[in-house]
Formats: sequence, structure tokens, C-alpha cells
Amino acid sequence: MAGAVTIAEAQPGDQNQILKMWKALTLDLPQHHFKPFGDPVISERVDLLSEMFGNSLASPSAVVFKIKIDRCIGTISAVLNQQSGFTLSNSGVIYNLWVEPEFRRKGYATDLVECAKTWLKEQGASSAQVGWHPDNLAADTFWKKLGFRNYEVIAASPI
Repeated sequence: MAGAVTIAEAQPGDQNQILKMWKALTLDLPQHHFKPFGDPVISERVDLLSEMFGNSLASPSAVVFKIKIDRCIGTISAVLNQQSGFTLSNSGVIYNLWVEPEFRRKGYATDLVECAKTWLKEQGASSAQVGWHPDNLAADTFWKKLGFRNYEVIAASPI
């Protein structure tokens, strides 16, 4: 029998588990996506992700959550972002959502997103932003089901 599902803020000791998921997320991008920066150099990417993890834990305006059953099965991150010059200046950014493949389509990703949105709201955010590739139909369906809507397009071209 599986243990209870818990979502909690990640701790320094969770770094290896979380970085493994973030690395998988980096590598799991569909191959048909245009890569304006080329393929990731994994050793350098892991160094950057490790730094991001440490910075997120150290910052009062950022958080990394983990979801566990008997082990860590997923993660999500969020950061409060100040948008000076707007009437709704506090925005949140959600990123690095990952659920282990064998636990997908069971509501865990939705639970993580709701947890991140609740945290952002508690920090004073008035909206949450997330990015996904438009060719990733599963991501497009998932995020739109949760109420996210396109408001801008970011494009790249080889030169």
C-alpha cells in the first residue's frame, strides 16, 4: 500500500532528487522543438540548475515544492516577480514542473500547480505566468485546463 501524498517545500537535502527531475525536464523537450540556443550541455546545465536550486531556497520570494508518496515523485518552482509600472505589479512565475512518468495523469501536477498558485497568492501575487512550447499539445491542454491563457508570443529564428 502506498503512503500518503504530501507536498512540502524542498530542503537542501532534496537537491539531488530535484536536480535529477530538472535534468530530465531539460532532456525531455520534444525533439521537434526548435532550439534557438542549441542542445543543452548537460554538465553546464546541471551546474546552472544547482545554482538555481540554491538561490530558490535562499530567496524569500522563491520556492521549490516537492510531492512525495513513498518517495519524491514531482516538483514545481515559483518566484514572485515585480512588474514596476503596472497597476497589478506583483506577478508570479511558475516553472520546472515535473512529475515522474509513472505518476502522470493522476492529478499530481494539478496539485503542484495549485500549491504554487496558493503560495504566490500568499506572497501578494495578483497573477501567475507559465511558459510552454506551442507544439507540446499535452502541455497546451494541461495549462489551458488550469485557466492559463496566451498573452504574448516569444519567437526565435536562426540567422
